[in-house]
Amino acid sequence: MLYPASRDKASRVVLEVQYESDLYRSTVNIRRVVLRVPLGIDFTPKDLSDDRTNHHFVAIVDQCEVGALVLVPEEDGWCKIRQVAVLPEYQGTGVGTALMNAAHNCARRLGRSYAHLHARISAVAFYRKLGYLERGETFMEVDIIHQDMWIQL
Repeated sequence: MLYPASRDKASRVVLEVQYESDLYRSTVNIRRVVLRVPLGIDFTPKDLSDDRTNHHFVAIVDQCEVGALVLVPEEDGWCKIRQVAVLPEYQGTGVGTALMNAAHNCARRLGRSYAHLHARISAVAFYRKLGYLERGETFMEVDIIHQDMWIQL
């Protein structure tokens, strides 16, 4: 499914991609480069197998894959947003916001009313700008301080 993103000087679009497609593999690579390699870890076969039941999004700018996001439908009207990753040279350009907007639209289409995520402490301000609220205390996940955050869609 195509989710039109805001346009500026660059041609930008966000797509929902099928598991195991070429664009899905691009999302895995973006997530690996941005989120895993800096921590010295990689995806396990189970991690990638779990992706089968999730919704995957890729942000494309000028025909280059530059961002990725995973949406996990949950029970009771909730969904979880995971592994939001934008290549460093595209951070601060609206790519992350476009990915989040596409995920929110998809969640609504799936009948979800709420989204939550585990934000790295360095990204809390970004999610606040989108309307997310903190929930509970900070916690450690993959050796990084995170904050649980949520939003009503």
